[in-house]
Amino acid sequence: MKTISIIAFLSAKESQFVLDVLGKSSINKGLKIFLFIQKKLEKGQLLDKKKLYRAVYGENYQDKKDHRLRNDLRQLNAIMKNAVVDYLRIEQKKYLEENEVLWLNRILQTKNFAFFEKEWRAIEREQQKKRNYEGLTKIGNLYYDYLNEYSEISVNKYKDLNRLAEKVIGYKKMTITEELRKLEVKKKYAERVIKAIDPSFVFSSCLETIDLKQISEEEEILRYFTLRGESYILDGREKIVVLKELIELYPIVVINRPEIEDEIFPLLGAIALEHFFIADYEKADEYYTIIFATYKKKHRKPRLDIVFNYVSNLFKNGNFEKVIETILKNYRAIKKNPRTRYRMEFFLVLSYLELGENEQAYKELHIDIHKRPQSEYHSFQLCYIIYYYQTKNQLLFENTVTSFYNRVINHPPIGKEYTYMAYAFKKLLQATNLFSAKRKKKLLSLKEDITKYEGLCIELKDFSINTWLKKELERLMEKSS
Repeated sequence: MKTISIIAFLSAKESQFVLDVLGKSSINKGLKIFLFIQKKLEKGQLLDKKKLYRAVYGENYQDKKDHRLRNDLRQLNAIMKNAVVDYLRIEQKKYLEENEVLWLNRILQTKNFAFFEKEWRAIEREQQKKRNYEGLTKIGNLYYDYLNEYSEISVNKYKDLNRLAEKVIGYKKMTITEELRKLEVKKKYAERVIKAIDPSFVFSSCLETIDLKQISEEEEILRYFTLRGESYILDGREKIVVLKELIELYPIVVINRPEIEDEIFPLLGAIALEHFFIADYEKADEYYTIIFATYKKKHRKPRLDIVFNYVSNLFKNGNFEKVIETILKNYRAIKKNPRTRYRMEFFLVLSYLELGENEQAYKELHIDIHKRPQSEYHSFQLCYIIYYYQTKNQLLFENTVTSFYNRVINHPPIGKEYTYMAYAFKKLLQATNLFSAKRKKKLLSLKEDITKYEGLCIELKDFSINTWLKKELERLMEKSS
């Protein structure tokens, strides 16, 4: 019930503000409903609609009179929404912010994502009916930020973000076109008067296109945002050059656009990440040092996506001690974030395994394994295999390899790298059960297989488990020699 969701997230001050509004309202049933539900929530009791009806109307509930309660609930919801928006406007001094944006932001603060999405869709439908393109642009931007911040990382997520951004751009074009056409009405009116006085006057042409590139070249703020967009379609050294120019423009732009103050972090982070992509891990580490120093200087906590990329760079660079230190330092925040939690935990477990701290790895390994997304579930199964292998528990090593192999062969996962890892670990298992020359031959065969697999599956080359396996393979072959 929407009414319960609203009352549940109200702070003490917001509740009192709502009560004051309800006390002055002509809808006297609203106050009774509010107090009844609030009391139930405080006691942690479930709401019984029949009891609510009797408490409010003094008679037993009947299906044919249900419309009466529904109508009063709708009115109460509207009153509470307006009251909360008025409270926030005064409290946060956001006098020019649109009601719907204030309301949606407040719901988002509660982390009640299901309620947020439901409200957002209802507001979007209402704005579409009104053809309010400016409002649709604002709530579209808000929904984009919500999806980007809270939804799990996947290719589908970014496809959704791309479609949403395209839709919002369409709304913005509508807004700009409407504003320009209204200004042209004023301009043409003035020209009509001039023409009446001076017949030689020539009417100007209607504006049909805007040369965005020319405008952006002439003004730092517009150039900044133009380059921000361009930076996402570039790669490597070319992208780094553009990002460095953005950092040079940043101090000029932030003076007049203070809302971009925090963009210095993703700009530096993007340069670090680009160095990571071109395997310049040391240079990436230098930029991460600058990022965290900037966070400290501005008294901010680092964003988890920055921490995640930093951990990825540390892991690639083989700095496993620092991986563990960084994750544990941010562990509380990591566990609350579904976007990066399981991948971070994977890095933690594999770092412990890389350092030979097997029991520490096991402590982290078995927590909520069945709650993980499919790809992470398979990654953690592979970590179990490594754990049993390193602790020389041959029976469980054999059982886990066999179980994993059967699972991915019979039910192929989305990531092909897991299938190839199943083949590889099965051959490693076979090698461990052989002696001397036969073992070495099997290991050489496995090495050839991995090279072949990497040619068939590009993701495998950078897959951390595959990296561990290749290092272990080299160790075993050296030992055999």
